This record gives sequence, C-alpha cells and structure tokens, in this order.
Amino acid sequence: MLTRARILWRSLFDANTRRGRLLRVIALVTPFVLAGRLGVPTCPWALVTGRPCPGCGMTRAAGALAHGDVAAAITMNPTAPLTVPVSAAVVLFFLAAYVYDGNSRVNAALPRAAALATIAVLYAVWIARAFGAFGGPVPV
Repeated sequence: MLTRARILWRSLFDANTRRGRLLRVIALVTPFVLAGRLGVPTCPWALVTGRPCPGCGMTRAAGALAHGDVAAAITMNPTAPLTVPVSAAVVLFFLAAYVYDGNSRVNAALPRAAALATIAVLYAVWIARAFGAFGGPVPV
C-alpha cells in the first residue's frame, strides 16, 4: 500500500508533467553542481585511472570562460572556446526539449552532429596532448 508521502513523491516527479520532468532534471544536475563547488572530482575516468580523459580540464575551462578568462581556458583545454558553447547549447537543447514535452530529441540531426563533432575534436586534442602537443596532458 502506498503511503501519502510516496504518493506525493511520485506526483512531484511524474514524467508526464513539465513540473515533474523539470524536477527530475534538477535532481540529476544538483549532485554534479555541488561536487564541482566542493572541489570533488566528478570524472569517472580520472577517478579510476588517475589519468586525464578526453575532456579533461573542460569544467575548469568553462569556469574560466564564464569569468571571461579565455587565455586560462585555452591553457586548461585548447578546444574550450569552441566546445564549451557548442556543448552547452546541445545540452540545453536536450534538457529544454525533455522538460517541455518529455522527448529528449537525441536523434535530432543538428544537435547530434554538433555533439559528435565536439567529441571528435576532444579525442583528437587528447591524443595530441598524449604526445606532448598543447603543453602535454593536464593535471588530473
């Protein structure tokens, strides 16, 4: 038998309502925001291997870009001025579409192409950094 609290919980996070989908997105994003604010690493690759991942330095670079420090962002990840805005736009598109009508539109052509191009650029720079380009691998 469902208790009143469970019924309320289910109604709050109901995937059939915009409010429920928005609360689901907030619940998904909040732990990552808190971890970043507390300085806790959130990259599973770095936590397991102790080595930089293809997007290593991207969170710090995004922060630097948000503060207008393009030079620092490029030092942390040389692709940041291109990949941060593109990635942010793609993620916001997917989240807004999900909250609006419950469809993620993951297969939408333009956002998907932008996401794949961003991933390709990140991997290319990651491989180049492994061989010493762009100042070598960033510290984890």
